[in-house]
Amino acid sequence: MASFNLSGQNNDFKASGDQQVWAERLPVVVSQILGESPDVVGLQEAYAPSGQYISLRDALNATGKAYEISDLTPGASNGTRIMYNTATVTPLEKGAFAYANQVSDKTARYLVWATFRHNASGKGSSSSAPTSARTALMSRFWNGRN
Repeated sequence: MASFNLSGQNNDFKASGDQQVWAERLPVVVSQILGESPDVVGLQEAYAPSGQYISLRDALNATGKAYEISDLTPGASNGTRIMYNTATVTPLEKGAFAYANQVSDKTARYLVWATFRHNASGKGSSSSAPTSARTALMSRFWNGRN
């Protein structure tokens, strides 16, 4: 598992110095993900209106990988998403909710979660199985077991 804060594409107008625009950062992020080859990747600040998480998925898949986003519903969780490798894991359940206590005039914060079955081992095939892998993405990436 991995977690990436993509620094939303909506911040491109502020890019200067070491902060590059998304089009320049995308190949670097793809290279880093390919180098680690995670089954599940938590994405933070993946700017939803521009489809930033979709452009990342498509760039990874152009290399022959098979990544998908756990929820493509517009507005489901702003830029907080979970991306997974369909060749290695299968989603069993997923969800997201906005935190009840939000800061006014700030981007809404979400918790995004998913449960996966590992394709090769079959672990996680039952929602009550102790081997189900549950993944949650909050302000920090967390992964745990039942």
